[in-house]
Amino acid sequence: IVLGASVVAGNDISFGNLSVPARFSFTISSNQNYSRYDCVSWNFNAAGGRGNWTTDGCITKKDKISTSPIECQCSHLTNFAILVDISSRVNPKPQSADINRALETITYIGVSLSLLGLAATIATLLFIKSQRQKDVSKYHIQLCCALFGMLLVFVIGIDRTEHFGGCVTVSVLIHYFTLVAVMWMGAEAVLMFQKFVIVFVQITTQFIVVLSLICWVTPLIPVIIPLAIDRNLLVKRTVPDGY
Repeated sequence: IVLGASVVAGNDISFGNLSVPARFSFTISSNQNYSRYDCVSWNFNAAGGRGNWTTDGCITKKDKISTSPIECQCSHLTNFAILVDISSRVNPKPQSADINRALETITYIGVSLSLLGLAATIATLLFIKSQRQKDVSKYHIQLCCALFGMLLVFVIGIDRTEHFGGCVTVSVLIHYFTLVAVMWMGAEAVLMFQKFVIVFVQITTQFIVVLSLICWVTPLIPVIIPLAIDRNLLVKRTVPDGY
């Protein structure tokens, strides 16, 4: 259901930040199988001027009674709608809460063990002189640091979906550290080629510094581009009060 309005006004008139929010009510048939709903408005400037639905400035309210209408309160005037998630029609039997808790526990245990293993690997390669002086150790340390950062952000921030800014930050950091890890995996592949095929090759400190700059700075490009275009592209709303 879409409720639209067109207002012709001068450039100096804005229909935003209303002191009294505009209220709209929608009724969805009780026999429709849907898992969630959101009041949204059309942002003409989103997605590079192509426009997109956004929840900014709109609040979704609904009583506990399933047949009661859904009320939308918006602080501005534009085109409004309710987006309804019907994915439950495809998967009518969602996993039980016990299974979700078990999977979540296994995930956190696995990630925690991986963090301990990465921390131990980094400490071993840094503090044991015979290992630290090897060329391959310099690659391993930075690869482990990237993986450690990715998993640490995941375990700390994956459930912090209440705030849009925090969700975007977690998404950006995971994206960045993942790309850095991929870059160092590629660098290690090149090192293996140098050691096993070329054989007589000297890895200088200057080469390591330049390679480090490439592997840590280059991933910023694909991370910053979508962030600069539209932050909404980085997150997806999955629950009525979170992302």
